[in-house]
Amino acid sequence: MYLMHEDRVVLEAQYDAKRHEFVRPLTMLSCADAPIGTLDTYGRVTLATLNEWWHNRAIPASRDDIERLLRLLGVDDSRTLLEDGLGLSLSDTYWIKPEAADLSWAQVNFFENDFPDDLAKLTLAESPGTMPHGARGARPAANPSSSANGDLMKGWVIEDGRRYLLKDGRGFTAQEVYNERAASRLYETMMQPDEFVEYEIWRRGDRVYSACEDFMSGGEDLVSAAELVFATKPLGSMSNYDWCVAAFEMTGVENAELIICRMLACDFVLANYDRHYGNFGVVRDARSNTFVRMAPIYDSGNSLWCNRRFLETLADYAYEAMPFAYKGVDRVKARPERQLGMLRNWDWYEPHVFDVAPDIVEQTLLENDAMSGKRASLVCEAVRRNVQTVRVYADRAARM
Repeated sequence: MYLMHEDRVVLEAQYDAKRHEFVRPLTMLSCADAPIGTLDTYGRVTLATLNEWWHNRAIPASRDDIERLLRLLGVDDSRTLLEDGLGLSLSDTYWIKPEAADLSWAQVNFFENDFPDDLAKLTLAESPGTMPHGARGARPAANPSSSANGDLMKGWVIEDGRRYLLKDGRGFTAQEVYNERAASRLYETMMQPDEFVEYEIWRRGDRVYSACEDFMSGGEDLVSAAELVFATKPLGSMSNYDWCVAAFEMTGVENAELIICRMLACDFVLANYDRHYGNFGVVRDARSNTFVRMAPIYDSGNSLWCNRRFLETLADYAYEAMPFAYKGVDRVKARPERQLGMLRNWDWYEPHVFDVAPDIVEQTLLENDAMSGKRASLVCEAVRRNVQTVRVYADRAARM
């Protein structure tokens, strides 16, 4: 089996379909083309790092409704779907080519070649009891939905020739869908269009989704902060924040720390509890293997206390901040205010920049028929408190 970067061979290795992983022998053919996520801190590709990268490419076992999906498809592991689709994604230009296959990037990539939405209908649970294309257990044609990770149900579709990722919410209110829209409306007031991903609200039948157009092109690779950070060594007693910023600055992209600080300040305002290292990154040119820009802000749906049933006490508003604190290990270090205090670059900040946030949030949440006016109002007031807290920290940083 070959791991390919467009039409360049990265490595050759045996592949065990029963174990869904690469096995020895492993022969590197182009180290420069290796995915950043396959490198260890010494810049080497090992079977362990290769398989971790490969497994992270598949639909995770933690995905909502995963058991139903696998049962309908007649498989016991989502990595089977990844193999069916040759590991192709709409986030980068990597794929696997069987040794005897006469295939090219132009023939197989999803950026240029259309794909049916049968698999997306299943990953989105739009066909909960039947296969949309035929008999139970007969797997649908390849679709990039097989490499869309994350816990929420999601799927890729094509509309008017453009690729869109649809993402569901949880529970009766599906608040995550509206949170994505509220976040992009806020970003629109303070950022350039290429600095954030715009999310729309789509309805398909009786379902509602957040929808975003693919922000990558066929000549680019999205490299997550997780891949960058864990391929580098921290120096001395470097904090998680400094480690992350240093990893981004090593890529040579402009304004890395400024962009990270602005993103995390926005996350504080929106009470985003899921900005882990996989939810932001940098874009690399697939032909030259040079880093060209920070990725636009994406995945802000797990925010605005959508995982809390009640918002009645101060404890209901508490959450653990990511990514620079160890989640669940030290609740003092994980306080959102502590992470906000780590941020050093406030050059972008103006006192009025978040003034519109409470109204944007409330108006967007009230577009949700399942959202009560009382809850929307409570969320709005909490956002207003967060805006004031950001102002305190920004003023403190300006005085130092």
